Amino acid sequence: TYSHNAERLVARYGEAIRYCKAAGTWYIYDGMRWRPDVLDAVMEFAKTTARGIHTEAADADDPREQRAKGKHAVASQSKTKLRSMIDLAQSIPQVAVRPENFDSRRDLLNTPNGTLNLTTFELQAHDPADLLTVITSAPYDPEARNDLWEDFLSRTTGGSPELQAFLQRAVGYTLSGRCSEEVCFYAYGPTASGKTTFAMALLAALGDGYGRSANFDTFLRRDAPTIYDDLARLVGARFVAAMETRDGATFNEGLLKSLTGRDPVTVRHLYQAWFTYVPQYVIWFGANMRARVAADDAAIWRRIIQLPFSNSVPAAERDPELKERLQDCRTCGAAILRWAIDGLKEWQRRRLAIPDGVRRATDEYQASQNPAADFVDDCCVRADTAWASSTALWEAYQHWAQGGGLKYPLTFRRFSRALEGMGCVPDRRGTPQQRGWAGVGLLAEGAQDT
Repeated sequence: TYSHNAERLVARYGEAIRYCKAAGTWYIYDGMRWRPDVLDAVMEFAKTTARGIHTEAADADDPREQRAKGKHAVASQSKTKLRSMIDLAQSIPQVAVRPENFDSRRDLLNTPNGTLNLTTFELQAHDPADLLTVITSAPYDPEARNDLWEDFLSRTTGGSPELQAFLQRAVGYTLSGRCSEEVCFYAYGPTASGKTTFAMALLAALGDGYGRSANFDTFLRRDAPTIYDDLARLVGARFVAAMETRDGATFNEGLLKSLTGRDPVTVRHLYQAWFTYVPQYVIWFGANMRARVAADDAAIWRRIIQLPFSNSVPAAERDPELKERLQDCRTCGAAILRWAIDGLKEWQRRRLAIPDGVRRATDEYQASQNPAADFVDDCCVRADTAWASSTALWEAYQHWAQGGGLKYPLTFRRFSRALEGMGCVPDRRGTPQQRGWAGVGLLAEGAQDT
């Protein structure tokens, strides 16, 4: 029967084919990884399977069976019957897979010269049972070194061994696929400080699978709904780079918490079925300006680590070919991957171990996001001995917000919370006593000293 043809197809090619209904795609194993069947190889497999029925007919002992199978072999080679064979095979348990079945082995990193076990750091033979669809561009060589990469890291970090070692641990953690630190990284600094060059070099070594570029807007607040296809594209990735954003962009804090918090994410590709996955990736943002974040949301600030890329290379000293040279996997890829794997070993030994310089940079980021910061900079003085009444500060803020055309001014409660977030302390003073804030005074009045 024609349903038996589907079983024949799976019996012959079952080790090399898988079907994912949610994606509406056949996958073919190429000896190293599972690839979407963009060339319709499964149709060629079906043709070979149909022709193979002639062999069954020739091997039959009963002449009637020979004739019946011979006719069936001819009929099975029609386009309709071949497509029927393929369609009926889709649901056979041996080949049917869910999206989450692919790339679920977080302890493995697939490379061209073998699958690296991230627990033992031994290279294993490629195995279709691992269901890996992604692979690094660079091979794994524990002895690989590259002076260009080392020199770039030294210059980008301003010669700071502490920052360089932290970047290595952070990238190593990213490759782990564990997401246990529940953080993202934000490379911030001026133009020509190496942010994009660093990310692009890693993406090149990791390949379009473990490394993925994402639109920064995917992670921002916006009037349009979340683009679920953007998030669906990140399945299987470990290192996600979102570089450059616009002035005034504001993070979607809820989405960022979910993506860094190991929460299941329900997404879909365009015009395809919904599916759920748990991210294995760490997001690396990079920009010359900081995306806005709610300064008083402690839950989001424990998830953001700012990386200070503050060493801008003078125009006369820039190498216009550096970015391209670092992305050349033939010369740099293996060394970059080895550097990242060494970082993973260090992360397993020390965890992130955030240095003081990185903590200060992150604290500065948080302080810059305080919604009252611009008002205080324009209208106030900060000093331990300064004091201003709550009424005077609130009236001054309202006048400042109105004069500046602020679209969404703070409420009194949020304004008070913002002052407290800046380290100002509620304090009653005067006769009769007035509510006020110690540590801040109005410039128009001068800092009141008591």
